[in-house]
Amino acid sequence: MKHSIFLWLCTFQISLLCISFSVKSVSSVAHSYSDHCYSIVSEPVPKSKPPVYEFGPFGPSQSGFYYSDGDFRVVTANITSHTNLFSFYTTAVRQTDNDGMFMIEGRFELQGLLESVLYGSGSSQISVPPRVPPVVADYSNPFILKLHGFWSESSGELCMVGTGSALLKEGTLLTPVAVLKLYNIKTSSSITTLITGTLESLSPSNDNNYFETISILMPPQLNYKFTIVSGDSDDEISGESDFEENFPIDSVLQGRSFCSKFTSLVFRNVFNLQYTGCRSSKKCLPGDGVIANLPSSISLSAINCTGVLKRVRIFLKFDDNIKHSMHDKRFDPSKTLIGEGIWDDKKNQLHVLFCRFLDIANSWSNAHVGDCTTRLSLRFPTIWSIKETSTIMGQIWTNKTEEDSGYFENILFRSTENHMHALPDLKYEYTEHYRVRNLCPEKKLGRNRRRRYPSPNSIGMKFNMLVESSEGRTGWGSANALTVNSQLYMHARLSFASIRDDFSKPTRWEPQDRANISYRIDIKWHTPSKLTDDDNASIVPDEKMEITAEGIYDADTRGLCMIGCRKLDQPLGNDSMDCGILLNFQFAPVKGLENEGYIRGEIKSIREKSDLLYFDHLDVSSVAYNREQARHTIWTMDLEIALVVICQTIVCLSVRPQLYHSKRHLNRLPFTSLVMLVILALGQLIPLVLNYEALLLKSAPM
Repeated sequence: MKHSIFLWLCTFQISLLCISFSVKSVSSVAHSYSDHCYSIVSEPVPKSKPPVYEFGPFGPSQSGFYYSDGDFRVVTANITSHTNLFSFYTTAVRQTDNDGMFMIEGRFELQGLLESVLYGSGSSQISVPPRVPPVVADYSNPFILKLHGFWSESSGELCMVGTGSALLKEGTLLTPVAVLKLYNIKTSSSITTLITGTLESLSPSNDNNYFETISILMPPQLNYKFTIVSGDSDDEISGESDFEENFPIDSVLQGRSFCSKFTSLVFRNVFNLQYTGCRSSKKCLPGDGVIANLPSSISLSAINCTGVLKRVRIFLKFDDNIKHSMHDKRFDPSKTLIGEGIWDDKKNQLHVLFCRFLDIANSWSNAHVGDCTTRLSLRFPTIWSIKETSTIMGQIWTNKTEEDSGYFENILFRSTENHMHALPDLKYEYTEHYRVRNLCPEKKLGRNRRRRYPSPNSIGMKFNMLVESSEGRTGWGSANALTVNSQLYMHARLSFASIRDDFSKPTRWEPQDRANISYRIDIKWHTPSKLTDDDNASIVPDEKMEITAEGIYDADTRGLCMIGCRKLDQPLGNDSMDCGILLNFQFAPVKGLENEGYIRGEIKSIREKSDLLYFDHLDVSSVAYNREQARHTIWTMDLEIALVVICQTIVCLSVRPQLYHSKRHLNRLPFTSLVMLVILALGQLIPLVLNYEALLLKSAPM
């Protein structure tokens, strides 16, 4: 008995030793720094001094981009389809017994949402993300690695090994083991400095923890020096047509810092592109070849910014779709430029010099920055007109000649959003007075002293609308007033007189002067989904019509007549706008149901039908809104509710005596009082006919 127990204990001990040796061997192979990194950076002995959390251009957190030519299966599909961003968090930096060598501990994460990427820390940065503590919190990250290794300050190379947790697309939790190799990590950096490297799996290819090697690209963030853009390079980066009147930076910022205002106004906007030439024999964009599908928009994002020197480092991203540009966070170096910008106080413009990412065909591990021949200027115009209502505009060009490879013709860009509040001294220049007088003659209608129409400064001048074409197409749109006479509409509305006009009830009719007014009208046509060969509905992008208009509003005759210009998606020759449009609207009275309470009008082309820019007339209708009508509607609703409550109460009170009457006179039960039946019927019918106006008036579009 004792012999068998002894034999069993020996067998158990030997098994434990084998398992321990096996695990230790695998672990040592997987985590052995010397086996995987010694040839890159040697392994010195770290000192016992307290750690710090920055090294070279790395702060407590550093962001970058990754690329995998294969199937990086440890990342969920919804992450890889929207972003290829990662973060590296420095958890400890220790000196070693070898000068210029540092032991680094950190965490590598692929995150689902990175809203503050590329915003490092330091005084020259736009924002400072909080330093993430060494403890791993639950951020729902599908891929996390805890790494340790060494960095050589002289060679700029970093090698780290470690293990972590990953999530398969099927939801299986894995423990991948990997080695991270980064190159060109210098103490100071400039526009051409680019950190590259790879993340490789240390597991066998047939192991579940294995993943394809990914390449890494990181623009350094700390210790950046603006070297290309300087005060002496204004002539090199200035455009030929930049000498227009622009807002000074002090007026635009309004007491805010240069970086904070530019972040909110410029770097969160999307800009439409307008190509001035782009013939087949010429280049259209920065690059080595003609791009078949020209992008329609660009977006700018800041990497570094210094408010004292008014300099900024920028990413410029080309995109085919505006909505896609706003939501897609994936980084594509073939469609992205990196540059340095400086604000010119003399011309009130931002000048930027851009460079390209090169050698990025199959991997980013050998990528570098070069070909710094692209230029950009950005400005805030002080004057708007019917053909120009952009808060921000600019151009992109190259300093190459037509014979050089990579030459392209100038590209204009304009902001898609109008931030009127950002430009308090903005002015509008009415340029269509002659055409307006000819096409919009003054109407001599009889004055109705009981009718008042919206004041040109009132909220009723802004409305949404339903648009129907003669071809049967429908769409929704919005009409936003830009200016009234010489004032911006939003500023004019805030005046005490305009607020008083909305509430006051004049005792006698007083004629009002005709007001010059300008509008921006956006229409989106409803396009039904198309069916593919597989009978599956495919998404069809909605067509848009953008019109800027100016004309005259007569508050006495309720008429708004304007000349309009619409933007052309495909310019004809040098024309990017069609200014042969006439718009007529009839406003509803402030109180009453004339015109059935709706704004009605039409938009039509005044060109010949044979003209390529001609389009069939559009019928417009909109629910009129003002305070008087809102007050009247609320009063009507209160009255209807009160009548319903009274009627139902009478019904309930009438049923009770009828029941007592029937109980006392059982023989008369079949002869229920006709009067009581009438009362009960009226109690149920009256609520149905309370909204008599809706029953009598003909139906109107909603």
